[in-house]
Amino acid sequence: MMMFHCYGYGIHLMKRVKTLAKDVNEHPVEADVHALRVAVKQLNALVSMLAYYNKDLDRHRLKRMRKLFHAAGILREWQLLDKRISGYHPVYEEAALRIHKEIQLAYAQFRHHYKCTGKSYFKDTGRYLQSFYKKASKLKLGVYFNHKEEDLKSALNNENQSSKRFHKVRMLLKELKYNVAAVNIMADGAIPRLHDLHFLNQCDKLLGNWHDLQVVVIQLDILDNETTMSGNAKAQLLQLKENAAKKADEILNQFIHDMHQLSK
Repeated sequence: MMMFHCYGYGIHLMKRVKTLAKDVNEHPVEADVHALRVAVKQLNALVSMLAYYNKDLDRHRLKRMRKLFHAAGILREWQLLDKRISGYHPVYEEAALRIHKEIQLAYAQFRHHYKCTGKSYFKDTGRYLQSFYKKASKLKLGVYFNHKEEDLKSALNNENQSSKRFHKVRMLLKELKYNVAAVNIMADGAIPRLHDLHFLNQCDKLLGNWHDLQVVVIQLDILDNETTMSGNAKAQLLQLKENAAKKADEILNQFIHDMHQLSK
């Protein structure tokens, strides 16, 4: 039977989340904001897999961490927009003040959630999860991965073309790829036949780029409401929005094409 020893991995992830949350609270460097979100996603994926087998695992324990995750996401989105359009003139000069205001608002929101999280939260939550980490070595992980792949296939075969549907696919992809990577590293013995991790990463990247461009369109709509913006800046902003929307559609079509093999 495959043995999955995740005790050290789970403790490492919690410590990383705690450290990065503190770093972002003190100074919101974009790379640290991104790293924090990745660490939270990895921990959340691990907890989701353990909760599949342990119905008494209280996932609400991660609620405060998810609030930090979402606040960090809004902060990073405005940071990325600032970087994305910094070379476009005159729209950037006229929109920079609003963008930096949104960054400060998002940062203030993150700091609020961090303050509300409490000093003992990470330690207490990490201690709570440790008993579930210990049980993981006895789990038959093939059952979980088969279930997740069926969930993914079902989501892909859904004819609904809404953003909500593709968001669900993206969440399933992330959970699957993070846990495949974790099991590949920490399992003693051969793991069940799983889809190629590189392929999962590439598809996740495509869907992530699609989501980012959708966010850009929404952000540019917000900037478009700035009544003081000049005609030239408005025209350039409109062109940027159209280009982002077009690229988002192209990426989504590519994603649907590439993911078709997973639904077979």
